[in-house]
Amino acid sequence: MDPWQYYLYGLSHFKGEIDATGLTLPSIFPFLLTPFFHVSQTIPAALWANGLSAIFLVIIVHVLTKQLALNCPSFLIAGIVLACPLLLGLSRELYLEFTLTAVVAGQFAVWIGLCESNRRVWIIPMALLFIFGVLLKATYPLFFLAPLLLVVAKRILEGRFISVIGLIATFAIPLLIAVLFVKVAFPQAFEYYTSLGNTSLPVMPLIGPREAFSLESSMFYISHIGITMLVFLTPFLLLATWKAFWPAAATTAPKTKDEQWRDVMLWLWFLGPLLILTLQPVKEPRHIAPCVVPAILLIFRAIDHVQYRPLRLVLTAALTLTALLQYGAIVSHRLYSPYFIDKPIGSAEIERAVVASVVKTSEAKQLNEQGKFMFNFAVAGFGRNEALSLVWQFHPGIVYNLDLFDHDLRRMDIPLKEFEDLYTYESFNSYNWRCRWPVRYQSLDQKTVVDNADFLIIKGIESESLAKNYPRHRLEERLPTEDGDIFILSQPFRNSQHYRVRYGKYFLLQNETLNNIELNTVYFDMAMADFYRGSLRPKALLDAFPSGYSPGKKVRQIRYYSSYSLLLPRFEKVYNKISNTLER
Repeated sequence: MDPWQYYLYGLSHFKGEIDATGLTLPSIFPFLLTPFFHVSQTIPAALWANGLSAIFLVIIVHVLTKQLALNCPSFLIAGIVLACPLLLGLSRELYLEFTLTAVVAGQFAVWIGLCESNRRVWIIPMALLFIFGVLLKATYPLFFLAPLLLVVAKRILEGRFISVIGLIATFAIPLLIAVLFVKVAFPQAFEYYTSLGNTSLPVMPLIGPREAFSLESSMFYISHIGITMLVFLTPFLLLATWKAFWPAAATTAPKTKDEQWRDVMLWLWFLGPLLILTLQPVKEPRHIAPCVVPAILLIFRAIDHVQYRPLRLVLTAALTLTALLQYGAIVSHRLYSPYFIDKPIGSAEIERAVVASVVKTSEAKQLNEQGKFMFNFAVAGFGRNEALSLVWQFHPGIVYNLDLFDHDLRRMDIPLKEFEDLYTYESFNSYNWRCRWPVRYQSLDQKTVVDNADFLIIKGIESESLAKNYPRHRLEERLPTEDGDIFILSQPFRNSQHYRVRYGKYFLLQNETLNNIELNTVYFDMAMADFYRGSLRPKALLDAFPSGYSPGKKVRQIRYYSSYSLLLPRFEKVYNKISNTLER
């Protein structure tokens, strides 16, 4: 959802439809996209922002190569950094973490320059980059916390107390300026900071491991070094580990204090965020994207300290060849990488086909929030990244990914114990699948989902199999694409029941003792769904509830997406209609 929001905000700002004070996102990233809309008001044009970030990252890697006195050409190091699966995927989407990676690397290059030259001229770019980084993403300071604590401890032990105050001020003052700037310039976005980046919302731990101090949670980011960050390059990190723990065996010459200092900084840049972000409730691979750069630099430092030159050449060649083969496997779709989308999904055409099947005479190409909310959608046959894109496309309409029923995923019955917006559970199912977290939150069974789908969006199946697999649905449109046709199927509206109503009834069967607020929450979630479908029957809904229950107005918050703001004002109307009906 983030890329779509960044794109829409950037485009709206370009068109003059909103000013800076209307920004509700906690990032200036949409404004970085605006200049490219002068070329074309499209997502491919906006992606040129990632192109500029890539150029900046190449320059910074060159600077770091010189600072670390690496023997390998900087262009080769930069190429391997950019070819790493995590960054390769992020470069193809409008996630800000690709730009964040370049800015974090730039900050470390400036910091190393400041530490080693001790010239105050470095303080200005240090402060400006830090302000920019915080405005880009609120978690930016976390990437420097571990190295900062080490430097502070070192200087305290050396008795350099004035220096400690100066160092802390170098980070604290820009941080304060950035936060105050957000408070004044983007007052609506400031709420993001007060909610700790929305991680305080009760549903957010559903992304990634839910139990904060479980083994799975503790090892999540460490494991993703091999799962999504470096993948086949991960074994080369053993060289860096060998160099760190057995330096005498690895090096060609005794290490100087400067070299030791650089190694420690790189390791803290690499491992610090992996450990610190483990404490955050929300976990997904893109959060650790800036750690790719130090990982590759550590590998090349280790290669440089191998004693035998022929072996150094062999290791460099092996690393380069592995990176090239891995890159080729990803771009040819033989190897999966999160966030990697290299061709149009056809979501606009899919939505147009859905609209056309709803109202045959309509010339509209999009559904509004109310239109999406009223329908049930199910998709199958799409890649992980593409499927999630469709889930976001039809928000707040619930989109089930049928492929998840066929995969060996660990099923968790949390939706049957904790009532939340069903869209949250199903979108997080696709989200976790994209991030390679093998868990599915189980709500409705596959047959119920298919039988009640107003629209089926199917890819990668023979047209002859449609009638056999989906006998209740009729084919509305066939959309040809490079890698297989997309079929849009529908069924008469009266033949299905809203997923939210089905889920509410199933939840009530599993939970016989609920307090009134919880019962109200379930009832009005079902009632809102029926209201927008034009089939609200307040008394009929009560059949699923305990005897004697009477709907009250007090409910628990279960909807957290901003797009619901256009629908929730109708709550009062729905409540009044229900009250009047039940009184008669």
